[in-house]
Amino acid sequence: KKHKDTSIILAAQMNVGAMFYLLNNYDEALKHYLEDAKIMEVYNPSGLSGLYGNIGMLYNDIDQLEKAEFYLNRSMKLVNTNKKDTDEIIKPLNVLGMVQRKKGDYAESEKTLKKAIELADENPHFYRDIADIHTNLADLYRETKNHKKEEFHIQKSIEYYEKINNPTNIAYGRQLLANYYLDRGNTEKAENEIKDALKYFNSDDFPMESKRDFYATYAKIMYAQNKHKEAYDQLNLGFELFD
Repeated sequence: KKHKDTSIILAAQMNVGAMFYLLNNYDEALKHYLEDAKIMEVYNPSGLSGLYGNIGMLYNDIDQLEKAEFYLNRSMKLVNTNKKDTDEIIKPLNVLGMVQRKKGDYAESEKTLKKAIELADENPHFYRDIADIHTNLADLYRETKNHKKEEFHIQKSIEYYEKINNPTNIAYGRQLLANYYLDRGNTEKAENEIKDALKYFNSDDFPMESKRDFYATYAKIMYAQNKHKEAYDQLNLGFELFD
């Protein structure tokens, strides 16, 4: 009876924590997840790897990087890195690579993210994770000024988002490429990419607040081409979204 009651409490706590996570109320989500961890460490340690992973991801979201790294490593220590356990290690590895990049541990970040790609092993079940890992690798190479690798990994992220038909992240990837080409002075390629990104604006899950930023990118490209009226028009389209 006591074990059953504990399981019910844990399930309720986990659901509440997940709800607050989805609402971006990270303080409340952490409070519930950390309370879960204390209970699970005593009564149900078999589920701790996933919970530690969630706690690590939450700490990453609020940039408490040392705590994020601590819990992500705790999560992975509980997982055997063989094929049957790949489900539980891909996401923590990806987030750990992001944490290491934020800390400036670029060599470790690259090693971690490449290990995540290797474990995902082109399995369609992990296409979303593979896309996210390529995005993180692109961020890593942008910061380390390895621009050809940055371009390659942005393109790979788009490729995998296309495989899972994720229009919002395809658009974000195209915008990243547009800014990449703009920074290199290739305004023709930049224009093509931002036009492709704008095609996804009618997707039901495309956030309205992001559209203004896309129009601003288009405006910068037009300005770089000395098309000042077109640049002004694109900025106005962005402002009209909030009228």
